[in-house]
Amino acid sequence: MYYDIRFKAYIPNTEEPVQLIINLEIQLNDTPGYPLVTRGFYYCARMISEQYGTIFTGEHYEKLQKVYSIWICPDPAKKRRNGIFRYHTVQDTVLGKPYETLGSYDLMEVVIVNLGDADKESDLEILDLLNTLFSLSTSSETKKKRLQKDFGIAMTEEFESEVQDMYNLGKALVEQGIEQGVEKKNLSLAKMMIKDKESLDKIEKYTGFSADKLKEIAASIGTNLTA
Repeated sequence: MYYDIRFKAYIPNTEEPVQLIINLEIQLNDTPGYPLVTRGFYYCARMISEQYGTIFTGEHYEKLQKVYSIWICPDPAKKRRNGIFRYHTVQDTVLGKPYETLGSYDLMEVVIVNLGDADKESDLEILDLLNTLFSLSTSSETKKKRLQKDFGIAMTEEFESEVQDMYNLGKALVEQGIEQGVEKKNLSLAKMMIKDKESLDKIEKYTGFSADKLKEIAASIGTNLTA
């Protein structure tokens, strides 16, 4: 899997090449306990600092390349579905005439893409395409048919293989999310039972945690297990 992508592209209608440095993340939980955009800017800052010694040396900061951190959320909260949000640096002229070019300060951009239901149209074709491509509930065969029929994407052998890989990744993300949810639930249950002085055998039975794990949990909440 490749998450940090570096490649050259050409500006439309010109032969001017630009360097693109992109961090791409799939985020199943869009509310992990901190703002995704903040983590995105942290990744951007890291990609900026990593350019020293590769993109530029000495004090040639004018050679810095813009970086992007793109977050795709396949299953956001219902109220946030079908949304694309950009966060980037702008110039706010407090006093005087602006003199810096956009490329001098617009060096980091975070994009959060909240997907929606693959069976419902949105107001943007690109979202409909992504909703189909990243759907966690649509089979790979259905995806291939929709991509070819609705978006005119030719199903080459290589692309079909990539769609299948994405489908497998989606299934893995769902399973991982379920496992994390069960783990969190059992942890809360274990803490509650320990506080209520339930027996070790009973807690093991209801949570599935080993005795050693339960001792660690008990220590983390400042109490002892009941034999």
